[in-house]
Amino acid sequence: MNINTETTPEKIEIVEKSDQITFDRGMIRALMFRELLRLRGDTLRWIALLGQPIIFWLILGKVFGTEWKVNGVNYAQYFFAGTLMIVILFTSIGTTMSLIEDRSSGFFQGVLIAPGRRFSLVLGKVFGVATITLIQVGIVMFLAPYAGLSFNKLFSPFFIIFVVLNTITLTSMGFCVAWIVNSTQGYHSVMNVLFLPLWALSGAIYPLKGGIIEAINKFNPMYYGVIGLRAALEKNTPFQWDNFLYLLVLALLLLTLATFLCFRIRRTVHE
Repeated sequence: MNINTETTPEKIEIVEKSDQITFDRGMIRALMFRELLRLRGDTLRWIALLGQPIIFWLILGKVFGTEWKVNGVNYAQYFFAGTLMIVILFTSIGTTMSLIEDRSSGFFQGVLIAPGRRFSLVLGKVFGVATITLIQVGIVMFLAPYAGLSFNKLFSPFFIIFVVLNTITLTSMGFCVAWIVNSTQGYHSVMNVLFLPLWALSGAIYPLKGGIIEAINKFNPMYYGVIGLRAALEKNTPFQWDNFLYLLVLALLLLTLATFLCFRIRRTVHE
């Protein structure tokens, strides 16, 4: 019996592609579970990530909840989407800040020389943050009935899609900043100057109108994210496909930019 052991270039290419896909999957899985393991036993971090937005919502909801009507609903209901957005924001900031520590400790030196592609590095980080965010948003959603919303909205496909898209967008932004800066102090400064004002201008706290604000919000991913969450939660807020498409495009662009920085900026990795 003749056994054909000839190895052709086509066969080699197929094997290499199969191995590369395996390496990429392994890197994504490893980085994703690493994020979950880092947060599993960190009780203080859970309290910080969830406590501040919840207290913020309870205080404002208690003060304005029954007296102030916004777009036909009470303020506690209106502000709930903004509360979910700040949960996503704080989670993205807290998890991407670990990139600076991983760089200084040498962890990412080993990741960057691993067979997996750098796009897998970004996806592993983003997927891990997305999983943590879904868990935390699910916890905060237990307050939904107190805001006049249905807890069943948690299982709405549109709600889950917008939570994931917001997480990808904000995590990619945080990834880009954390990959560039060299210290956690610098990272916090950028976040305070960039992220929090964008959240405040997104309409999360109260409706904002004006030529300058509307021009800024055309490039503000949190604006589209808050509108999407509000449309998924509230009956009187119509769902708009153009907002969904804008957020999707922004998420993909920022994810691409994060991957690009992994290829281009190497000086900070070795510091």
